[in-house]
Amino acid sequence: MNKKLLINIGLLAFIVLLVIVGTSTNEEESQETIIVPDFDIASINDIVITRKDKPELHFNKQGEIWRMESPLKIRVNIARINAMLKLAVSESHGQFNKNEVDLAELGLVTPKISMTLNNVLFKFGVTDGIDQRRYVLYDDTVFMVNDFLYAQLDSKPGFFADTQLLPEGTKLKQIEFPNNTFTLKNNVWTMQQLMDIKPDQLKRLAFSWENAAAISVSSYQQPQQDFPIILTTSDDKIIRYEIISNNPYLILGRKDLEIQYHMGSDEAEKLLFQENEIKKDEQPTDQ
Repeated sequence: MNKKLLINIGLLAFIVLLVIVGTSTNEEESQETIIVPDFDIASINDIVITRKDKPELHFNKQGEIWRMESPLKIRVNIARINAMLKLAVSESHGQFNKNEVDLAELGLVTPKISMTLNNVLFKFGVTDGIDQRRYVLYDDTVFMVNDFLYAQLDSKPGFFADTQLLPEGTKLKQIEFPNNTFTLKNNVWTMQQLMDIKPDQLKRLAFSWENAAAISVSSYQQPQQDFPIILTTSDDKIIRYEIISNNPYLILGRKDLEIQYHMGSDEAEKLLFQENEIKKDEQPTDQ
C-alpha cells in the first residue's frame, strides 16, 4: 500500500469521525426540552417562594398589577415576576427521572428554595460542578437549567419592589417639605413661603415626583436626621418619604414599606432643589 493511499484512507476516516461527532452533538441538542410544555404564563396569578431560614415570599396578581402580599405589602417590579415565570418555559440541557438519581446529593430532598406558580411546584437543588447549571425538580423529572433565577429568589424582599416611586397615573395636589409646602389650587401650584421660583417650575417639581423611578430598591435603613417629605395625592392618600442620604446620591426611604429607593445622579436636583432656594427676606406677612 503506497503512501498516497494511506493518506486518503486517513482523510476518509477523519471525515467519518467528524460526521459521527456531529450526529452525536445534534442528538444531544435534540434532547433539550421545555420544562413544562404548553405552560400558560397568562393564567398564573399566585407565586409563593419558600426559602429555608428566610421569610416566605408571596406574590399575587390583582388585575394587571403584581403585588407582594408578604412579608411586605408592595407593588412588584414586573421584570422580577417575568423572570420567575420564565423558568417554566426554559430549556432543559439534560433531564433524569427522579428515581434514577440521588436527590439528596443534588440538594433536592430538603431544598433551600422552592417556587410554586399557582399549583405548579419547582424545587431548586445545587449546581452541576462542570457547567454550573442548576438542578430543578418538577413533577417526577430532574432538569438541568441555566442558573439565572436562584440568586434572585434568595434576595431580600425589597429587591422585588417596583422602582417607580408612585403608582402609574398618580397625580399630586400637595408636596410638603420641612420648610415649605407646595399646593395645587385651581390647577395652579402655589407655595406657603415665597421663593424666587416660577409656577412652571413648581409644575415640573410635581411632574418629577409623579414620574420618578429609582435605579434600585433595598431594605429600609433608619436615617440619622429627620427630613420628611409628605406627598398628598389627588384622591387624598398621604405618602411619607424620608431622605436617608443625599451624598453622593439621593436615597429616599419608605418606613411604612420597609424599603428605600436609590435614585439617579440628577434626581436630587429635580426633586429637592426648591428647598435650597428659599428667600428668608420674602416670607409672607400678615395683612
